[in-house]
Amino acid sequence: IEGFINQHGDNKYNITVISKEELEDLRKQTTIQNQIVHPYIDNNKTCRMGRIIDSTKDSVSVVYLDRELYASDQTLNEIYSNVFDIINNNPKITDVDVITELAGFKPRTVVMEKMDQSVPGLGLSRQIVRWAFNVETNINEPKFFDLEDKYVISIVSSISEKETKMLSEVYDEIKVKLKKIKTAEKIALKIKNLNSQSIEDLASEFNVKVKPLEGLRLNSDVFGDEGYNPGAVGAFWGCPSDMISKPFISENGVFVFQHEKTNTINNPSNLDRYQALIKKNYSSQVDLLLVEVLKKDKKIIDNRFNFY
Repeated sequence: IEGFINQHGDNKYNITVISKEELEDLRKQTTIQNQIVHPYIDNNKTCRMGRIIDSTKDSVSVVYLDRELYASDQTLNEIYSNVFDIINNNPKITDVDVITELAGFKPRTVVMEKMDQSVPGLGLSRQIVRWAFNVETNINEPKFFDLEDKYVISIVSSISEKETKMLSEVYDEIKVKLKKIKTAEKIALKIKNLNSQSIEDLASEFNVKVKPLEGLRLNSDVFGDEGYNPGAVGAFWGCPSDMISKPFISENGVFVFQHEKTNTINNPSNLDRYQALIKKNYSSQVDLLLVEVLKKDKKIIDNRFNFY
């Protein structure tokens, strides 16, 4: 299997361990028969099939063969031509709904700062950031970008010279965050009042599944399927063993933890390496703080974004 996947797949042979709950979710996407995961489209980018090579009480081990999906040359040429027709026929676009009518896609509105490395929804897109803050870029004039896996039409709709945004610009964002906080607080209060004896009973009360988490390290920034969440990692290690933790409110939701097993921690005999790392990080922070202090004291134009 390993040789076949490495030769014919767009991925490399790798054993993926998933929970029984994730396996059931996979069954909803495709057919699993005789330990074979039939081909299905994953994230609209990959045709994936797999084989279950091992199974335990709580999890299964799967190896996948992935084939990347690519548009044909004819399709790419048609899209490319349509994009330039939109730009050439609309040298100025004051109403973004025009893009929806012409391209068939709803435009995404984002807010950027000149030192940003990425664009929300597009990932690392430094070229778009530099274009947006170029003095020669004009308001409402569309610009085409080829980002390898997608074509993008970008329009600068407004520029703010102030360090703080207008309330009207962030009103909806603040409203959504406040609603999330209030909802999370209500859930946390309900959890405290339930006094459940087991985490399974608590999960049943909220009609959710208990997600097993293995191999979590104290120095990790990633908390299982939730992705980057160092706060959840810290809260998990801070709760007592063999007890249901207090509710922890995060941007991702409300977490409740329960330790089942903790491995022995091998403390380092020498901390010199960690001390050197802390000093290095501290020195870099001092340099950044010095730049900010100088900017406040004198009128300095920060052109660092032009060099990368």
